[in-house]
Amino acid sequence: RFGMLACYDNVRDDRLPVELRDVNPGGVARLVDGGWSTGDVSV
Repeated sequence: RFGMLACYDNVRDDRLPVELRDVNPGGVARLVDGGWSTGDVSV
């Protein structure tokens, strides 16, 4: 009934869901810093 809030700060990349990792091999559209992107995220 209610969605659970989850925070992924300071989580190793290998423990994140594929959609939240820095590398985006699937080309999933993600909202990064206020803009939509399908590319990789640079840290």
